[in-house]
Amino acid sequence: MPIFAANSNESVMKLSDIKPNPDNPRVLRDVKFKKLVMSLREFPDMMEKRPIVVDEGGVILGGNMRYRALQEIYGKKADIPDGWVTVAKGWTDEQKREFVVKDNSSFGEWDWDALANGWDAQQLADWGLDFPEDWANGGGDGKEADEGEDGEDKGGEGGEQAAVLDVLFPSDNDYEVPALLPNLQGGRVELPITPWGANSRLTKDVATYHFYVDDYRFEALFKDPVRLMGSGCNAIVEPNCSLHDQTPIAFGLQLIYKKRWIARYMQEIGVRVYVDLNVSRKFADWNLLGVPEGWDAFFTRGLADMAGLLENDLAVARKVSGKDTPNLVVYGGGRKAEEFCQRNGLLYVTDFINAKKQQIE
Repeated sequence: MPIFAANSNESVMKLSDIKPNPDNPRVLRDVKFKKLVMSLREFPDMMEKRPIVVDEGGVILGGNMRYRALQEIYGKKADIPDGWVTVAKGWTDEQKREFVVKDNSSFGEWDWDALANGWDAQQLADWGLDFPEDWANGGGDGKEADEGEDGEDKGGEGGEQAAVLDVLFPSDNDYEVPALLPNLQGGRVELPITPWGANSRLTKDVATYHFYVDDYRFEALFKDPVRLMGSGCNAIVEPNCSLHDQTPIAFGLQLIYKKRWIARYMQEIGVRVYVDLNVSRKFADWNLLGVPEGWDAFFTRGLADMAGLLENDLAVARKVSGKDTPNLVVYGGGRKAEEFCQRNGLLYVTDFINAKKQQIE
């Protein structure tokens, strides 16, 4: 019996009533899927004009990726307007197979001159448009894309360097530091976890990136975080900007704004975030601007012979989370830091770069 009545007057339906098509030939890379999620968050009304197409049994014929994106946004069993789904009634199996292929085919091509004159390049990239390499590099002027550290192409994949919009996010404080989304905080640490810049950032199998590295390795992210967005990671630790007692307050606030902006932007594309607590005591309170009450996902850097600093970070995590044993991860610091984690029920992650250096020495 069809799951959709022929003359249904219901205004909503459940996403769980729709079945993904196991034979769908279309796939989206992680970065493209995250862009689709952001697009539907910002413009859900587009679903009314381009609904998911299903057969009478609820199997998707067109719109598998939009279905996945809706699950990501609303949950797998959420109610959605029934106008977002249309039923292909009475089609033969051959017609269904033909539609699946034709719906995923691109007939025609873009007029790139018209796009350049009529649309903003950043918006086009954010909406998921792939630029030809010569157009993205300025119309094919013959210059080769620069190579950055580790030899990666600074132009990104498929000309996606224009993918990041300069946006403002809601804030909960007088300094207008972006507020993080509580539903996209880190949980259990997914492996592999890798320091940014330790290997080629074109690697696609990194689950979690952290930034307990020299600042120069990630400063470029503040101008152009597209490579981080396109890395395919599931979670990040906020960039650990160096904030010492000698750092002027005005400059320190700017760095806190930057790292929280990066974190919030990554959340907008579905990446989970751990708040970095590794700052001097002078900035401990300002470092919590934009961190919601009850937040329970923190990282800090363990330092040899400085276990007292971990006590301070643990106190901050307990205060914000409201838990005696918060989700605080300590990265590196050697045996004393590891013992501190064991006593307090915290996760310790080995700083493999320094550990490797010590082995060599």
